[in-house]
This record gives sequence, C-alpha cells and structure tokens, in this order.
Amino acid sequence: MIAFPHGAGRTEREKANMATAHAQALDTKHAEIERRIAAEMRRPLPDLTVIQKLKKAKLRLKDALSRS
Repeated sequence: MIAFPHGAGRTEREKANMATAHAQALDTKHAEIERRIAAEMRRPLPDLTVIQKLKKAKLRLKDALSRS
C-alpha cells in the first residue's frame, strides 16, 4: 500500500471512514478519561491535581471531537 501525505490520492469515502475512525478513537479516549475521573473521585482521599489534569485532557479531547 502506498502512503499519501495528508490524504492525497484518497477517495472521499476513504477520507470519511478515516474521519469516523478518528472520531471514534477520540470518543473512546474521552470515555476512558471520564472513567478515570470517576474512579479518582471515589477514592477516600481523591488527588485533586490528578482530577484537574484529567479534566483538562478531557476538555482537549472534547475540543478535538468538535473539530472532527
């Protein structure tokens, strides 16, 4: 298979499939971060720094999802 830079030479269907796969991967990562936040919150002494970092990562993924 020949790799084309930036999607050159790909059909519209291939590009749409790639965009869908990318959005699904981002959605999966977003859900995983939500699970990690919930797990951290259930701990007897949640680490607020960890929660803050996870929430920022979740927002970045949400932004990426809205752009895709």
